[in-house]
Amino acid sequence: MAQAGLFMGLVGVEVESDAGLKRLGKGVTLAQIKTTVDTLRAHKIASVGTVLIGLEDDTEAIIKERLRVAEEIDPDILALDYVTPVPGSPIWRRALRHGWIDPEHLNLKEWDFHHPVVPTEHLSIETVGRLGAWCMREFYSRPERIHRIMESEYDELVKLCVMDFMSNIAKFEAASRREKTFV
Repeated sequence: MAQAGLFMGLVGVEVESDAGLKRLGKGVTLAQIKTTVDTLRAHKIASVGTVLIGLEDDTEAIIKERLRVAEEIDPDILALDYVTPVPGSPIWRRALRHGWIDPEHLNLKEWDFHHPVVPTEHLSIETVGRLGAWCMREFYSRPERIHRIMESEYDELVKLCVMDFMSNIAKFEAASRREKTFV
């Protein structure tokens, strides 16, 4: 893949356990995800690890464990996405049953995976957003990770992407607090 020009790969970490991956129908294990990240890095291909925040059963402890697992897997970039129910999906139907969304009054500017739009069984939308912002700050506050990437043989676009993520943390936090649109 590297010889064909691939310099960055998206890896769905998503959740904190193999059981959670199975519930989501992912068909992989955390060990396989870690192996994928390590293999990409060995071939000078950066990894973007996606993580979901705001699943129906999420608690603060679960979200913090999810970040711990993502840290252990150690993708080069963390792309945190808030659960955003797609109309007609099982998550959409559950959110409707819980009264978490009102299809007549959706602010579609926030329906972009960068804004928390539904609570969980245990957390308010505001708390989901606060925890998401915390995860991003924590992930990008590791000097050893940033140094490893910036000193690596990765494509310069990877380094620009990391710098962009880091420089936009304040915007991500504002979107997480639903104060402004994150573009």
